[in-house]
Amino acid sequence: MNTIINIPFKDIISSDESFRISYGEPLQRLICSIQMTGILQPLWAKPSNQKYSIVLGYKRLHAAQRLKMVFLPCRIVDDSLSDADLLLANIYENLATRELAPLEAAGAMQKSVKIFGKEKTISEIMPALGLKPSASLLQRMTQILDLPNQVLNLIHQNELMPANALVFLALETSEQLALCNIFENLKPGVNLQRELLENIIECSRRDTASISEILQRSQLSDILSDDKTPTQARVEQFRAELRRLRYPRLNKVEARFQDLIETLRLPPEIRLSPPPSFEGADFHACIRFKSPDELLTRLDRMANAFASPEIKKMFGLLR
Repeated sequence: MNTIINIPFKDIISSDESFRISYGEPLQRLICSIQMTGILQPLWAKPSNQKYSIVLGYKRLHAAQRLKMVFLPCRIVDDSLSDADLLLANIYENLATRELAPLEAAGAMQKSVKIFGKEKTISEIMPALGLKPSASLLQRMTQILDLPNQVLNLIHQNELMPANALVFLALETSEQLALCNIFENLKPGVNLQRELLENIIECSRRDTASISEILQRSQLSDILSDDKTPTQARVEQFRAELRRLRYPRLNKVEARFQDLIETLRLPPEIRLSPPPSFEGADFHACIRFKSPDELLTRLDRMANAFASPEIKKMFGLLR
């Protein structure tokens, strides 16, 4: 293991990623560092049919490839080291410098299952990765790796949460890629991702239409293709339009409720809210005031408004 040699890049099998844990392209700062000082930490290489496979240092390898380096300093792996030893070395070398990203942890577990089996992966490798030892979590995380690269890149860039990516597994590839367009285009926040996915999929099921067909409807496609409106505004437009598509009756009821509110001519300090989804019997009134006299004035104004026949019409909206 102490033998370090400069291996010609042409003799390295760069496509062999049997032990790779890291995901994605090398960071620009790593490329700049190597460009200025060279590779200070040798890669680990294993002889393979008169060539060499890299077993540790994949990002350094790809950074060197970007820089068109001719030789790479490599530490030659001893034959006594098993695949299990090399995988563990890779995992712990990465953990020594940083926390693994979700896809990297998933990749480490997938390789671990092949070498150590599920039981050891759950009991030893998952805790080492900072994860709760759980067979169901292992299954969910490794399943994500079966998704197309376009989806995986969204996860790696933190534009799609791994938990939400599980929804993609039940879909055809074409549907998965259609959904990718939303996340690449709008970059919705974590809390909104699940809502958008559920509404799109529900519209697809209800209308027996593909997800692509749902997203091609002008109400949605126009928002996605709009490159002039700020992203956050488009996210809210898309969310509202999708909600109208999924809940057409509810949206009509909400519009009717707003019309009735306007007829009451309430001041902004008094706000009426219906029960969620107009299910139940409890309306809520919110009154803002700064003094006892102001409160009495607001209550008097509200009492006059509530004598209106429009109030009964509001209750008629409930399911």
